[in-house]
Amino acid sequence: SDLANCISKMLLLGMKLPEAIRRATARPAEILRRFPELGSLAEGRAADVAVFELRHGVFAYKDALRMKRLGTEKLVAVLTLRDGRVVYDLNGLAFPEWKDAGRYERISDR
Repeated sequence: SDLANCISKMLLLGMKLPEAIRRATARPAEILRRFPELGSLAEGRAADVAVFELRHGVFAYKDALRMKRLGTEKLVAVLTLRDGRVVYDLNGLAFPEWKDAGRYERISDR
């Protein structure tokens, strides 16, 4: 299961979103004794960032016993930065708008 799915399951069990995010970021860094170097954002620190969209609907979550439970919220990863560089971009958030992308040129015109 990925991070978004694990946090979504915590929401299903009644945890509030800010607490679920903290338990998936700052708390593991604290346990590893790497906080605030990891698990927080500030100038001069590693910029590893996951951006999620909170979707509403009906979503099924399964567990290790192959049982499922239905929830009404789901986090979906839309952008991931690793050391400040885009490594995943579901909807092109980091791309320039087409109008700003520069002059159109066909390869055959070169």
